[in-house]
Amino acid sequence: MSTQAIKNRAYKIGIFSSFILSCLFFASCKENMQNEIIDDGTRLVLTIEGIEDEGQATIDKDASTSVHPHFSKQTMALADEASVESFGEFNAVTSLQQDFYSNNQSELTKVSAVRPGNLNNVAKQAAVTALTTGVKYRVLLYDNSPSSTVPVSSTLGTAGTALNIPVEKGKNYYWVVYSFNDDTDPGTPSDGLLPTDQRDLLHAVGIPITIPGTVGDGQEIKVPLKIRLRHKLSRIKVEVTAANYPGIITAISANLGANNYFRAGTLDLKTGGLTANSTNTVMPSTAITFNPVTNNAVKTATYYTMPVTSLVNFQVRINSMTISTTGGPKSFSTARTFTWPMIANSESSSYTARVDFKPLPNPVNFKILSVGSAPYAIMDHPYSGIYHALKSASNFGPTGIIPTLNTDWALTSRPGVAGELTDLNTGSYKLLYVGYAYILTTAEATAITTFLNNGGTVIYAAENPGSAGEASLLSTYAGTTSYTSWGLLANTTTNAVLNGKFGDARSKQVGNDAGAGFVITSPNLSLIDVLATNSTNAAQVAMFKSKTRKFYWVGDGGFDVYNSSYNVPGSANGATSFPFLLTSTGAPYIGAWYTPTPGTPTSVANSTVLMNIIGQALLDAQ
Repeated sequence: MSTQAIKNRAYKIGIFSSFILSCLFFASCKENMQNEIIDDGTRLVLTIEGIEDEGQATIDKDASTSVHPHFSKQTMALADEASVESFGEFNAVTSLQQDFYSNNQSELTKVSAVRPGNLNNVAKQAAVTALTTGVKYRVLLYDNSPSSTVPVSSTLGTAGTALNIPVEKGKNYYWVVYSFNDDTDPGTPSDGLLPTDQRDLLHAVGIPITIPGTVGDGQEIKVPLKIRLRHKLSRIKVEVTAANYPGIITAISANLGANNYFRAGTLDLKTGGLTANSTNTVMPSTAITFNPVTNNAVKTATYYTMPVTSLVNFQVRINSMTISTTGGPKSFSTARTFTWPMIANSESSSYTARVDFKPLPNPVNFKILSVGSAPYAIMDHPYSGIYHALKSASNFGPTGIIPTLNTDWALTSRPGVAGELTDLNTGSYKLLYVGYAYILTTAEATAITTFLNNGGTVIYAAENPGSAGEASLLSTYAGTTSYTSWGLLANTTTNAVLNGKFGDARSKQVGNDAGAGFVITSPNLSLIDVLATNSTNAAQVAMFKSKTRKFYWVGDGGFDVYNSSYNVPGSANGATSFPFLLTSTGAPYIGAWYTPTPGTPTSVANSTVLMNIIGQALLDAQ
């Protein structure tokens, strides 16, 4: 081997080693440096790998607020429950979703949690989304010295094409890359401060990179550098969809609730620091201009804002809309305002505020299985309170409290007290009601767990905690198998679960009567929402909802029993029993009932609580 060849080989090895050290500090540099003789001198060869953002999430399934599994793993609302508004021939379901980028897909996917606290249990992984071909970006190179404030070069690049930037051997360069994620040149501001607007601002800076070699050594090389950009602003997307109607949106007029939601500012290109303007707004008006989309069932509008403040009471007002469906056009012209109380902005955060239009639910599609001793369940019986409420046009039907297509329900009622759950997970049921005296086996408890994991709703009022199956459920969902009897109507809490379409049952009473019932003791409070306690011992829980599943337990088998002749406190035949209160038209209400202390009637909300639960389950299953 010639002396020159040996020198060239040693030089190449030295360059390779230098670049490897650089890669150790700059994680996105994945390829070995190439030493290639070229005609146009030494070059920094820059490639934009894409946009790096929080990736597809994994959920901590052991957390007390883990995911409801019936939601798609890519679609989970941040709100505790989706808000449903019914009007005319429409149901409008509003939700707020936090968006992440999938590791394996280029499009944006949704991964968020049923409750806000769930975001603490989401393990996010980095993901890269390719820049669209043709997107322009700028590369600034600074001489790496403390006093360097003016770039030594500013070069325009285009996504999809490697960029060759002249550099000098032996120099250290501090680099900056930025883009508005469109086909415009972002420019080179003389003061290094880039104003933001209603565009997606992308940015990246890195540790200084050293160009190997010395001037005049006769070697011409390429130094590859791969860059991942980051979103700097917070993205808010408004989405109006009729995909679940199903139908096509043929006309829509909408506006934001205010024009001061979104703020502009400046980006310090060299440091990456953001400064928001004190008063300036990005939006000159509130009219929403929806983005052109191929699928006209979905209309979207995207906004970007400086991540310096939360959006409080973010509102979208839909003035009018027409949906083309197989049954003909459906429209409304009375404006509706939809509100998201809080959107917490942060750098690179992304949210979708969605309004999902659906037809009125059809109860025939909401299959119910009821088991337990008559009349303590849902069955065609004079004393079955839920049955009367379900069949009332005041509650359901086209003009009910929850508008539905009709009042027909797919109800399977089995008055047996054992062995009645054989088709629970094969019968397409949406709701299971377990009534008084039902003896649950451990195998049936396992079947109920599967039912809950698949998104079903269970109301458990067997008043039989001594059964092996109920002990299994209490252990799983409340963290205890300890219980005791109680003798008075239970006090309720102020938990929001009690508030719903049929009334606000917070701070009211629930329970059967002055007879025996059961409460659980020493529950794991991180697993449950406490809905009622023993009236004489607040540490004893008489009713709860699992935080992670739609499982409602009440230690009272007479929770549903109704008799119209008992609706007046002090009347004969059960003045102290069965306070499931319905009006003459079958609507639930909260009213006075028996109390051990004469002259101090108690406001009982049994019917309101149960109908809130069933009504929400119907809307969730739509």
